[in-house]
Amino acid sequence: MDPMTPFPHQLELISFPDSDFAYVIDELLNLLHSFPEILERLEADLDRHALVLKQARLNHRRACAGTPHLSGLDDPNSVEAMTPSELKLGIGRRRMSPQDVLFCLVCRYYLDGVKSVSARGFFAESRTVARYFWQQGRSCPAGSTITHNVNLVSQATLVLVLDRIVTTIRSRNLDDFAEVTLDSTAVRGNTAWPADSELIAKIARRLHRGLCQPILENVATSMASRIGVRCEDIEAARRSIALASGKGAKVVRQHHYGLMIDAAEYLSQEMGGILDHLATWEHGHRPGSRGYQRWMEWQARMTEDVSQLDSLIHTTCRRVIEQEKVGTAERVLRVVDPSIAWIEKGGREPEVGYRVQVAKSARQFVVAGSKPRLLAPPPTPEAPSGEVCTSPQAA
Repeated sequence: MDPMTPFPHQLELISFPDSDFAYVIDELLNLLHSFPEILERLEADLDRHALVLKQARLNHRRACAGTPHLSGLDDPNSVEAMTPSELKLGIGRRRMSPQDVLFCLVCRYYLDGVKSVSARGFFAESRTVARYFWQQGRSCPAGSTITHNVNLVSQATLVLVLDRIVTTIRSRNLDDFAEVTLDSTAVRGNTAWPADSELIAKIARRLHRGLCQPILENVATSMASRIGVRCEDIEAARRSIALASGKGAKVVRQHHYGLMIDAAEYLSQEMGGILDHLATWEHGHRPGSRGYQRWMEWQARMTEDVSQLDSLIHTTCRRVIEQEKVGTAERVLRVVDPSIAWIEKGGREPEVGYRVQVAKSARQFVVAGSKPRLLAPPPTPEAPSGEVCTSPQAA
């Protein structure tokens, strides 16, 4: 029995589950039926990536054959002359249909991820998942295929899906979105604006996770353990900085910032040596292959994180230890995690960097998760965090 298809026979005899997840999937299928342009946009995202992979494979084939492409000459294997549907499996054709990609994307949001053990168990045991793929005449993809394809969906496509969901809610008179609450980014009470300690700790944790990736094949196990010790020191300093209050809090924060900076400098030096070592490591991936592409992306991401960490160490020393006034343009204001963002104290203009984590209507329908300008004009500077916009055009 295929572990990803737990009910291979007589699925039509199994009643449709009466669950919240089954209701979500039913609404998803109704949404796709009402707005077919969603699938067209998803297909365009997958096609764009398939063409990039095809181009990489053609370049690899030319490199192996010793016949580089010359500009100005007709290429019999021109990427522009092909569509992903004309390609063979393994050389560029997408491995999931657009509808399956959106289905798995909804599963990721519903399960808060698709790579965890609980998520894999859900895909293997859920009657709703089994019935869906049985009705489509396809088997459930593997976990790595799901993760790869859902990450190809562009932000513009996600905005389109959200817009169509809001349109559906309005058409059913479930909500008029007359009031929309903008929930701003939350920070700890005693941290700075923004908390440099939060940024340093976030980058340190991300560097440590990067060394634990399967792509390294245990080559960096001992290195990751040393980095993990420094991350624990940085995390301990971050907690002490966040809890400092009352008289003498400034001195306490400066002391723990000093400990954090020492650990971060050691971490940066260690990571620099690790990246230099891994740059010459025989990873075994052929140029142009998917594994080679992932390896290069991993190196670029880790190098960028080390560069951001160095910049944070420098500006934090000047701002906290030496008590200099550091301009906004010189500082690392945020990393990928949206829970860490620059908020100018006393101001709430989006141009400054104010980010809305989630926006909900009075009936708890989520109508945005990124920028307030998608919902309504920016609130006035006098409005506190978590204000309510009462404009009819809020959605």
